[in-house]
Amino acid sequence: LISGTRVLITDNTAFHVLQVQNDLVTAFAGSWPQLTTYPSAYLARLLRPSGLCARLDGSLLVMDAGAERIFSVTDPDQLTTFAGVLYPTGYSGGDGGPAIAAQVNQPRRFACASNGNVYFTHGRRIRVINTQGIIQTVLSSVQVTGTSSGVTFSTSLNDPTGIVIDGQGRLVFSEASLNRVIRYDPATRVGTLIAGTGVAGFSGDGAAAIDAQLSSPGDLAFDSQGNLLIADRANGRIRSVSPSGIINTIAGSSRGFSYADISGQPATSIGLGAIEGMTIDASDRIYLTETPRLSVIQPDGRIYVVAGFVSQNDEGVITYLNGPMNGCDGVAVDGNGQVYLSLAQAGQVMLVLPNGDPGPVPFIRQVGVHSATSFGAFSPIFRGNFQGSWINIYGANLASGPSQASASGLNGGQMPTLLAGTTVSIAGQAAFISYVSPGQINAQVPATTPLGNQEITVTTAAGASQPYSITIEARPVRLFTPAAFSLG
Repeated sequence: LISGTRVLITDNTAFHVLQVQNDLVTAFAGSWPQLTTYPSAYLARLLRPSGLCARLDGSLLVMDAGAERIFSVTDPDQLTTFAGVLYPTGYSGGDGGPAIAAQVNQPRRFACASNGNVYFTHGRRIRVINTQGIIQTVLSSVQVTGTSSGVTFSTSLNDPTGIVIDGQGRLVFSEASLNRVIRYDPATRVGTLIAGTGVAGFSGDGAAAIDAQLSSPGDLAFDSQGNLLIADRANGRIRSVSPSGIINTIAGSSRGFSYADISGQPATSIGLGAIEGMTIDASDRIYLTETPRLSVIQPDGRIYVVAGFVSQNDEGVITYLNGPMNGCDGVAVDGNGQVYLSLAQAGQVMLVLPNGDPGPVPFIRQVGVHSATSFGAFSPIFRGNFQGSWINIYGANLASGPSQASASGLNGGQMPTLLAGTTVSIAGQAAFISYVSPGQINAQVPATTPLGNQEITVTTAAGASQPYSITIEARPVRLFTPAAFSLG
């Protein structure tokens, strides 16, 4: 409270402070860019990515629970806003209007329909965004039948989380705080209890799912046989409900998170932590996330770590596969078998490729090449790309991961021209490379590069990028110096 007239409120999800004065809410300090189109998906900053959905058109929808926005990612490096704007810029609700101007507080999970509509859970309701980008509330309360007692009851939605569409176009959703799963038919506007008694706990395997206890159920998915899979999150299990309504555990046990390597073990014999995310592919491979790792359950029922934490020995030494994963959350699989993983703590979305798939070809974005050479106080004079100067190349899919050239990798005292499987060609000549990552390469223009317009291409195991044109300029005398260097 300031001077008795103003109230300042910190908004730690958007990194700013709001001011309330005379019944008006305005920004007081800090900012968070709420763009419609972002220059680069790779370079964009996400606060807390969570739910993911791979759409039939090849795009990927990403929920940013921290920013309370939904983004669409398209190849090769495009990020656009699909829905959501943070208060006070947006207007409350927004039903009947454009989704990009509506508030989507506490967004959780998606269900992408074959007709292009996108259903998602957030707050205490389920909403849909149609193909024209208009948002509507589908459900905020529901009449529920199918209880073991035969009683029909009406209830407001409470913490809807996972959501999936069944073969008849009905919505199936979980309510984490009420420990149950409900199916809703938009045609009849009636809900049917599928699983859970409403009381947190673990019980009921081998019997009717409506009499079984769940604990904070999350993601949902259907396998090829019509079984409904439930991420029984707080129980550290995956439960399966048959078309006849019988529930069984197909992964996890009472042992809790396993610090030993679980790969190759029957999924029902190992301990799992809280299951943050779950999905299934066309071959009935089940992908699941716990906070430090992504795993897959093969159709034979055995589980394997795909990325992240593998094991920890008695001395505390941790083994990782494909490096540590910070805050594994949402997971989605596209039609090509590529797996997408959101890392809530790292603010990233990762692509996990099937064996033998090199991934998408490199892409150099527009205005994606910049001089990286410093000429001290003379830098304003010597702007441009010169023979022997260093350049930064920005884009997407430029490398499989970050790698820095080291002294042990020098060849005859020279920087490598191949680093982590990535090469750079400038005017047909191999360029020395000091650093690569999926979004950036640091390379040196060969000293013998002809002057004038020349082409740059980046090549990985996936193929070569489209040529990018730059102008090589002549400078008779150049002194490479730190930026702070000056004369006089």
